[in-house]
Amino acid sequence: MRIRVKEIKYKMFYKHRINIYPQLLFLVLAILFLSACGNKKPVVDFTAVPSTVKLGEEITFTDNSTNANRYLWNFGDGITRNDNRKQKYAYSVPGNYTAVLTVWNKREKDEASNTKTITVEAPTKDDIMGVWYYYFIQDVKQWESFTDKSTAINEARTNQVYVFDRRDFNAADADTFSLDINNYGSNILNWLWELSGGDLILKDTLNHVEYKYNIVKMFNDEMILRDRKEEGFDRLFYFKR
Repeated sequence: MRIRVKEIKYKMFYKHRINIYPQLLFLVLAILFLSACGNKKPVVDFTAVPSTVKLGEEITFTDNSTNANRYLWNFGDGITRNDNRKQKYAYSVPGNYTAVLTVWNKREKDEASNTKTITVEAPTKDDIMGVWYYYFIQDVKQWESFTDKSTAINEARTNQVYVFDRRDFNAADADTFSLDINNYGSNILNWLWELSGGDLILKDTLNHVEYKYNIVKMFNDEMILRDRKEEGFDRLFYFKR
């Protein structure tokens, strides 16, 4: 009788063991399949609208990638951003830039990158000519590291008015331009100005002094001039038409 009981137990154990193996195999295969499906190689794609802009004009970068879980944006000017699938960015130096989006899948086993060419147009003399109202001044540190260079000018303006024009009495010289500054209503300053690439040069002819400013925004009737100080900060001058 004892032998019979042992035989029954053995047969039951052997039977269940045989039944367990297919279940375990199915479970392992299912895990591997789901893992493979959830970690497909990423396919990267994005848009940059618009791709040709003025200084300070905002660009919208939109990710359209598939099978991507982590994102790294590189705007081509030393500025990078992580994770967000949609970015807004404005450039402050004219030129051609290569914007790069790199994505990774869930386990970051695979990565993919794509690029877009961005053209930032240099300001022209026609962009500058006319009446500009001086709004305010701001001191900032590490301007290049700013990720948002498209700040709108919403402050109340001052009484200082800048009139950029062509010098009438010397029309033969197409490169001579006059600047009349209504200095807070107290007196009028008569200077000259010229444009060199992305730099605006103001000339105080009476005192033989030149002031050179980097134009970091020339868009939507707004102009921001940047003065690099030796003390390690940048002084920004905000103007609006």
